[in-house]
Amino acid sequence: MSFMGSLKPAEFLYEIVKVYTPSGSESAVADLIVSQAESEKGIECEVDEAGNVVLVINPEYKGNRELLLFSHMDTVPGEREAEKNRETISGKG
Repeated sequence: MSFMGSLKPAEFLYEIVKVYTPSGSESAVADLIVSQAESEKGIECEVDEAGNVVLVINPEYKGNRELLLFSHMDTVPGEREAEKNRETISGKG
């Protein structure tokens, strides 16, 4: 099991993209990531002073050790509904 629980990586990304996150309003997506990670034993979470989510996988963690990196969580203003198909996920979140 990964820290995404029952979500597959593409489903987790889609959930993140659906969240509207203009600059200065990234806390909702940070909360989503933290809530998923905190559900797993062996993963420590924190949101630093800049609003970045930091996850630490401890040695006792027994789940999947795949790594997912995000460059940033904010977007330019203006909402656009998230869309997904078999090959792509798009949106502004």
